[in-house]
Amino acid sequence: MTISFISGTQNLSLKTESHLLGETLRELLQLKTEVCGIKIVSFELSDLSYAPEIAPMMLARQQAAIWVDARATVVRAAVKITDRAVADLHDLGRVMSNAERNVLITNMMTVLSGEQKPTPTISLAQSKGL
Repeated sequence: MTISFISGTQNLSLKTESHLLGETLRELLQLKTEVCGIKIVSFELSDLSYAPEIAPMMLARQQAAIWVDARATVVRAAVKITDRAVADLHDLGRVMSNAERNVLITNMMTVLSGEQKPTPTISLAQSKGL
């Protein structure tokens, strides 16, 4: 007999849907024990854990998924902040060339999306007086 817990619209988890597995296992166990006159009333899993060789990989996978989701949230927010800043400067009458706008966008995205505190630097190549 094959046990299938695949749902077309949602991901099922053994931690959240253990009752489905328990019910299926109860039915399978009942088939094996009914010749002895035993009736299985319930079957519950009290603890679920990965095999020792799989546990570190599953933890790394979960952490990677969380990290990717967090970074995506940071980048989405940085894009919105940068877009709003460029629009506000335009609304205030600040006219920027494409090069100036690109430098502003690049700097803001780098600072807002970066994991470390930014270190201010001044480019001498862009200075007008030198």
